[in-house]
Amino acid sequence: MKPTVAAIPVTRADDLSRVREAITAARTAGADRIELWLFGVSHDRYRTAPADILLTVEDDAIPTAERYATPLAAMMTERACALLLLPAGILENALAVRTAWLLGAGCATAITGIAARNPGFAVIRRTFGMQIEAEIVFEKHSCIFTVAKDSFDAATDDGEPVVVSSPLELPSNLDWFVDFEETSDTEEKTLSSSSLVLAGGRGLGGREAAENLDRLGERMHAGVGATRPVVLNAWLPMNRMVGVSGISVAPKLCIAFGVSGSIPFLKGVEKSEVLIAINSDPDAIIFRHCDVGLVGDCTRVLASLLEKTAGEPDHG
Repeated sequence: MKPTVAAIPVTRADDLSRVREAITAARTAGADRIELWLFGVSHDRYRTAPADILLTVEDDAIPTAERYATPLAAMMTERACALLLLPAGILENALAVRTAWLLGAGCATAITGIAARNPGFAVIRRTFGMQIEAEIVFEKHSCIFTVAKDSFDAATDDGEPVVVSSPLELPSNLDWFVDFEETSDTEEKTLSSSSLVLAGGRGLGGREAAENLDRLGERMHAGVGATRPVVLNAWLPMNRMVGVSGISVAPKLCIAFGVSGSIPFLKGVEKSEVLIAINSDPDAIIFRHCDVGLVGDCTRVLASLLEKTAGEPDHG
C-alpha cells in the first residue's frame, strides 16, 4: 500500500519552490496522495500546487518545534500518514526529530534521495562531513524526513487540491518563550544576487585573511562567501556559508581562495558562469571543476589584489 505524504510549510516565509521539491520527493517515494498541511499560512498561495489536499490549521503565534511536534504526531496518526516530508531548515529539522521521537518513527534530515521499500523507505543523505553519500534503509511504517535544498527538481505541474480546514488547536507558546525580534539580513541576499563572488576556504588559514577577503569584497563590490570550515571557525559569519546547507550562488565570476572543493560547496557554486580556483595543493578536487586554476598561496594572491585595489574605498 502506497503512503500518504504530507509536505508541511511551518513558517509563513516558506518558498513555494521548496514545497514543490518536497512534492517531487513524495512522488519519488511512490505517494498516492499528497497533502500540504498549512500552519498559519494562507492557502491562496498553494491553490495550484500539485497536491490532493490543502489542510489549513489556524495559527497566529511564532512557530516553534516544541509547539508543533505533538500536534503533528496526532495528525499523522489520525490521517494515516506514513511519510512526512519537510523542506530542510533549522526549525524543520528540529520538528522532524521531535515528532519522530513521539511516534517511534524513522527519521533523517537533509535527504537527497528517497525510494519506497516494503516496509519503509530508503533514503540518501550526505555524511562523514558531507564528503560521501550513504543509503539508509528504514523498515518503519511511518517515517519523517527533511529534504535538502536543490536535491529534487521542483514539481512544475499544477493541481486543484481540495481545501480542508482542520479543527486542530495548537498549544500556546511555551513559558520560556518571552519575546522575539525580526531582523532583515541583507548580506545573504547580496551574496546570492552578486555577479561577482569571492569565496574563502580553509586555506585562508585564519581570521585575519578572512577579514582581508571581506575587505577585498567591499572594494570590488563583490559578495563574500565561505566554506563550512571557515564559518565554523567563526572567521566569517555563519550566514555567509556557500553550499548545500547554505547559499547557492550563480555569479558571472566566482573566485575561490583556498577552497579544496567539497561536494556541498561545489553544488553551491555550480551555476557560476566562470569559476577561478586558487589553492596551494595541486591535487585539490576543485581544480577538476574550475574553469581557471592557479596553484599557489591564496593569501599572497589576496594580498596582491588588496594592494592593487588600495585606491578603492571600503564600503563597510
